[in-house]
Amino acid sequence: MIKPKFTLSLNNISFLNTDLEYKIHSYGLKVLPYGVIDKGSQNTTVYFQNIQFNQMIDSVREFLNKKNEEEFIEIFWSDSNKYSIQCKVSIALKHLDDIANEDWDFWIFGANWAIEYYHEKCLSYFENCSVNYLS
Repeated sequence: MIKPKFTLSLNNISFLNTDLEYKIHSYGLKVLPYGVIDKGSQNTTVYFQNIQFNQMIDSVREFLNKKNEEEFIEIFWSDSNKYSIQCKVSIALKHLDDIANEDWDFWIFGANWAIEYYHEKCLSYFENCSVNYLS
């Protein structure tokens, strides 16, 4: 497994090997055949198409700034050979550009919410998810 590049100098994160599709399903969300979360979900609160990179960063930063900085989150990338990471919201805010530049797509999962950025310039927020860790 590959560690995300920007994490090599950080010591306040955990590397995980959680399956992304499992994680998405555990939040009560569905995955479309091409690997993105189904926007038809009742939990989709905001959806942007053709969003520019800087707008996406600003939007995600604004969303995360409303969360508790001490909340633990999990971050995934589309490269299945890359570890996902667990860190606090404060770390994600500090390294948001690095997170977004690490791979084509990324997902961030909080206590009962998720963010998805898909490389076709689509940004989605899912809130009030019913988290059910599947066995």
